[in-house]
Amino acid sequence: MFRKFMSILILSVVFFVVSLSFASAAEAKTFGPYRFTTDDGRWDGKLEAHSGQTVYVNIDNWSYSRVSARLCSSQSGNCTSFKTPTWPYGSVTFTNMTSGTYYGDVISLDEPYATGEITFRVLH
Repeated sequence: MFRKFMSILILSVVFFVVSLSFASAAEAKTFGPYRFTTDDGRWDGKLEAHSGQTVYVNIDNWSYSRVSARLCSSQSGNCTSFKTPTWPYGSVTFTNMTSGTYYGDVISLDEPYATGEITFRVLH
């Protein structure tokens, strides 16, 4: 009887751990990659976030100039402040987002323009 109880207990724990690992992977949603060119007058990608979520923005900068990124709400037009990743590749984090659709905006800090790819990863 004890052996049967321990078997069921171990299987339950294994099932619980496996289901948690799948749940955490499913809770992240990726938008992109989008190609960007700074100073072209276009948004540099689009994403959707829900209240309280965290957005990781990964920038693959092909120009090797310093860049910064921000997120702008499509509903209100309000934007976050610009954040600068580690040069030339890197990511920035935006926390405690409000629900809505956002556009990415990348600017070049050094050269007249920069090109590359931007990817958004939204975590629940």
